[in-house]
Amino acid sequence: MKSAVLDVSVTACWVLTDESESKADDILKKVGEGKLDVRVPELWVHEMLNVLLSGWRRGRMSEELMSEAWAFVQRWPVVRLTIPSERMGRWRELAVRFGVSSYDAAYLELAERLHSPLFTFDKKLGRAAKVLGLSPD
Repeated sequence: MKSAVLDVSVTACWVLTDESESKADDILKKVGEGKLDVRVPELWVHEMLNVLLSGWRRGRMSEELMSEAWAFVQRWPVVRLTIPSERMGRWRELAVRFGVSSYDAAYLELAERLHSPLFTFDKKLGRAAKVLGLSPD
């Protein structure tokens, strides 16, 4: 089974119907079929909850839909990994080098550590992944 790191810009498309992307749908299908093993940094679960809360607060979804989406997120077959203390320096280096947030650098660090492609719709993060040879394209 192929392994990949997904950031929130991809997985948010799975719960926000007004942000649907065919590429995200294709990835979800592969996950569901057991063809893709998804890895994410531990902070991903916090980001996903924030996406849902923001969607609800902005009137993009009802509270009921937000709760259903959160239950769906918790059932996803994703592996959440922490950043080992010996990799904290690399995490910071990636944030500084590419001018990305510490959150985005966590996805870069994980993809680099696992030698896995990083799927993202974030242009800046995508450029950084490409430079590091982590782009799925």
